[in-house]
Amino acid sequence: MTPISFISEHTAEYVLTRRIVDVLLRSFPRVIPLYFWSGREGSSMAAASMCGRRVRVAAVYARRPKITKPGQKWVLMKINHQLFEAAAIGNQLRCPVFCGIPLVSDLADVTPDTACAWFQMMGTSSPSEDLEIRLSIESLDSTPSHHPTVRGPLPEVQLAACILEQTEIMNWEVAVDTMKETRSAGRSGFRFPFGGGYQPFFVVIPEA
Repeated sequence: MTPISFISEHTAEYVLTRRIVDVLLRSFPRVIPLYFWSGREGSSMAAASMCGRRVRVAAVYARRPKITKPGQKWVLMKINHQLFEAAAIGNQLRCPVFCGIPLVSDLADVTPDTACAWFQMMGTSSPSEDLEIRLSIESLDSTPSHHPTVRGPLPEVQLAACILEQTEIMNWEVAVDTMKETRSAGRSGFRFPFGGGYQPFFVVIPEA
């Protein structure tokens, strides 16, 4: 039986956002989660509220767990090739690109405290095919990815270190352009200008 999804990417985002913010707050005094929209977070009003602030930016793509039956001990994660294109752009702009997946195989177990697996997309190449990784929901130790363009699963303690090492502190105007370009890269190849493609959420970390 072909594994199928039982939650949407937005549901996965609700879990992942809570988790990554909690993790990063152990290392940074403030973390702002954003679903970037040019007419809102990219607007002149948002710019006025961020005037003079300098930030770091990272992108996160939510991945849906796929299963063959509820309650099983593993899930399948697919990383679509468009996300590798986004990683290549994001890394050039010093905006590291991650993907995350809730480790759950039953809808009743989806909670804000659900364990998650995290991967960094290195952006070193853009495969023309999607990548699938099978993950145990009980232990991450046995499920490393050996794909050259993906690093993980990452221990949560490494997320802050990756962001600190691989981002640059930038003014808000540059951060907005960075989020626009990274977000657009994940939508390549889709015909529809609104709502099509894969869209990340961002974590914005103001300079202390």
